[in-house]
Amino acid sequence: MRTALRLNARRSRQRSPKDIWVASGHIENFTDLITECTKCGEPYRADHLIEADLKICCDGFNLTQIQELLDENDIRCPKCRGNLDKIYDYNLMFKTFVGPGKYKLESYLRAETAQGTFISFRRLWEIGRRKLPLGVFQIGHSFRNEISPRQGMIRLREFNQCEVQFFVEPGKKETEKFNKNKISEINVKILTKDDSEIEMTLGEAYSQGIIKIQMIAYFLGISLQLFEKIGINPKKLRLRQHKDDERAFYSSDTWDIECISEAFGRIELVGISDRTDYDLTSHQKLSKQDMTVNIEGNKFIPHVIEIAYGIDRPFYCVLESSIAEDERGIYFSFPEDVAPYKVSTAFLKRHRNFTNY
Repeated sequence: MRTALRLNARRSRQRSPKDIWVASGHIENFTDLITECTKCGEPYRADHLIEADLKICCDGFNLTQIQELLDENDIRCPKCRGNLDKIYDYNLMFKTFVGPGKYKLESYLRAETAQGTFISFRRLWEIGRRKLPLGVFQIGHSFRNEISPRQGMIRLREFNQCEVQFFVEPGKKETEKFNKNKISEINVKILTKDDSEIEMTLGEAYSQGIIKIQMIAYFLGISLQLFEKIGINPKKLRLRQHKDDERAFYSSDTWDIECISEAFGRIELVGISDRTDYDLTSHQKLSKQDMTVNIEGNKFIPHVIEIAYGIDRPFYCVLESSIAEDERGIYFSFPEDVAPYKVSTAFLKRHRNFTNY
């Protein structure tokens, strides 16, 4: 598998013209369900209210199902106990304008770093010597106008993100490294889209069609190895497949790695998706720029396997996994590779007189 490029995120790339987000589908589809208290006006994300009150997971529930749960269980405003209004779609994009007066351009702060890669594809294809697979790494800030930011660094309006876009031929989503590097032998806990909980190796999950795309299985394994290496307890990690009506509009299949936190429940650390040719096709339609490639006379629009890491959430999970307590007290015990200090020397105070050591 061939990895070619790394992009550095710059401030100028953190906001983009509206047309980019129309083409990506974010203007129309990047929404959460919101409700407001009719008494005090406090806004809430509807599925979070249900999860907190009924202790059930609402992944994949549509607007009608969420509304029925609110009504049937008489869920009220946690702040003043007032009635909740009807729920509606709320777009998570931050809208802004670039330039003055009549020349100002409607723009949006980026909700993901990936679009900067897609709109640069023609240039990246040339730099990458016109070969596939082509991997592009980008790291930087993303922005989402969350309805209810909470839980410290778990849900933020501005957060750090690292995304990898692997451009591949449509029918070639396998890698020899899956078996060669023994990724297929990694044992995993899986929650499928039909809520079945199973435990098996990644190789078995792929051969049985539970994970249908080998490259997704491979990157799940690589990510599990990374999280364990930086200090996240592997017993707390599991794979979860997105349900059909939960999956992002651009994806044909999506898998998350979740950490089951003692404090916050399940925390998504990375999402790995088959974005097919959705993004390049959409940008081609709006921009009129040809996104097809030609490999040995075969013309096509590349598909994309995406690995989307959060940076803040894994950092918290490392802290939670590394805290220890024994007769010496409570302290952090980090793996050597991520420990801020390898050795510490401290003076022992024998007396209140600070000159006496």
